Amino acid sequence: MSLAVHTTSTAIPFASSIPCAAMIFPPLFQFAGAWRQPGNRADWLRAGFWSDMGQQLETDGYDMLFIPDALAMARGHDGSTDAIIATGAKGGIYLDPVTVMSTVAAATNSLRLGCTISTSFLPPYDIARRMATLHQLSNGRAAWNIVTSAYDYEAINMGLPELEPKDERYRTADRVTREVLDVWASFPHEALLIDTAAGRFADADRIRPTATGIGPLTLPGDVRGQRPMLLQAGASPIGLDFAARWADATFMVAADTSQARRIRTDLRSRAARAGRSPDDITTLMGVQPVVGTTDEEAQAKLQQQKDLIDPWTAWQDLATLFRADPNDWELADSAEDFLKRQRGATGAAGFENIVAQVVADGATTLGALAVIGALAQFKPILVGSAETVAQEMQAMVEQGATDGFMIMATVVPESFTSFAPVIARLNGRT
Repeated sequence: MSLAVHTTSTAIPFASSIPCAAMIFPPLFQFAGAWRQPGNRADWLRAGFWSDMGQQLETDGYDMLFIPDALAMARGHDGSTDAIIATGAKGGIYLDPVTVMSTVAAATNSLRLGCTISTSFLPPYDIARRMATLHQLSNGRAAWNIVTSAYDYEAINMGLPELEPKDERYRTADRVTREVLDVWASFPHEALLIDTAAGRFADADRIRPTATGIGPLTLPGDVRGQRPMLLQAGASPIGLDFAARWADATFMVAADTSQARRIRTDLRSRAARAGRSPDDITTLMGVQPVVGTTDEEAQAKLQQQKDLIDPWTAWQDLATLFRADPNDWELADSAEDFLKRQRGATGAAGFENIVAQVVADGATTLGALAVIGALAQFKPILVGSAETVAQEMQAMVEQGATDGFMIMATVVPESFTSFAPVIARLNGRT
């Protein structure tokens, strides 16, 4: 199969020299049991939460709000959703990102709106129209996070017996992404004239179906010639190849700077081989900052968060994530043995690579591994004053580990607010 290559982009690049996006993923927020912790807002089923967060993030200098998604509730080791939803674990709650971002769009002016939509189930025209609508309503701020889905129960919810094999899902993603781009181009914004004096609403000659007969789109697919941004987060070799062909930006997960640098270098090499400039892809490394007015205050905040974590509860959450029965293991058992046995169970190779690195770095027991996971879902935790954290992040960029950052939070909205001075320092606004 010959794969098309996305060699040029008409998406608006990030304005910041070191862009920072905010991931909001209720009810966990990447911190185990966040919905139980003091200070966390729990009204994320209401529009007011999202409009408030969008306005705050925009004021604080964030470049994008990003919302993950899946089309089914996660399952535990027994195949049921009981443990996930009863404990408020990762994968229990998903809101439709495009609907949520329509609320955010109305309350903001510059914040990029990152929406996750799978290519495995929806027709390209449907994806193109939904994202183009958000793009127009937000005056050009939509970003499509392209995923292929990971679990059979997502396929079942969408009327299919099971997912296609991974290679086939990515072949489908290539086709769908190409067709979405073509559908967006089927109705260019400049063809919409609305010339009342001449009586011409649009230039019909420029609005045509795609080469495969889809469309034309029922609204312009671009704003002033700029289409939605394409995001991708695949970390497997096939996922990195896909990102190298299509992504304007990638969400990168890594345990530390060294692992991040290896991933980014690999991605850039793949982009060059695909005929693209590696500099056209912005990598956003996932981190979880804990920022205080001083280094000591930040360390105290981190300790307070650790004190809120019960190791046994954290272990149950980790076991659920890895589809394991928590009663089959003890907290003192080998984390390495557990990971070997459960490899592949999460459906996310990049995430499991991070866990493996954390184990290699010294989390030898399941109890220790579970607490680390409970703090930040194994993303790097950056602790200190705004100056200290900014210096550490600047060093990551200078060392070639990343171009920007995806910020996770423990306490929403406080974690995002306390990080705002770091954004200012990273981009020379202090």
